Amino acid sequence: MTDYINLWLDIIENMNNENTYKLAWGRALIEIIYESKDENHDLVIPFVQIAEKMLKYYWNQTYFFNLKQSPNPNKRPIIVQETEKCIEFVKDLRRSNIPVWFDRAQQDLMSNPAFYAERISQIAKTLKVDVCWRFKNTKKDGKTVENEIYKLDRSNMVCHVYSKAGERNQRIRVHFVTAFKLQVGPTA
Repeated sequence: MTDYINLWLDIIENMNNENTYKLAWGRALIEIIYESKDENHDLVIPFVQIAEKMLKYYWNQTYFFNLKQSPNPNKRPIIVQETEKCIEFVKDLRRSNIPVWFDRAQQDLMSNPAFYAERISQIAKTLKVDVCWRFKNTKKDGKTVENEIYKLDRSNMVCHVYSKAGERNQRIRVHFVTAFKLQVGPTA
């Protein structure tokens, strides 16, 4: 495996996992990389694109499995709050409390573009403040190390993922995604 993939795996294995935001951030980046068609250039990934992936993950965890993301019910994470707003919107629109997977619910959410855009925007702002820069940090010998797997442009809310001189061919992608699935389980 390449050094770049090993660096990702090192981050996943050694990050401070006090919440699910960082794993969801990493998973979103990997999915976007995997879905990308450009194998020869750095990817510029807008936070709103990452936010849409994360909404999907939290939707399915919250709606289907009723997973609690915080021990304090009065201080739920912003991503969870925004996800719950989306769930309520879809419940009202469908006039049903029967859960639907996000892939089906997204069509309902997009029936009100302003509502959906605002939820995604709020999640993206949270990623800018609380998640994007923390994901790269791991502990080595008691010291915090910032791993250079991507470059952040927080003012423009984008993440530049390095291509590492053409390493992102299909074979590498398969190893990358397979390794990540071993760490966090199958995608929903």
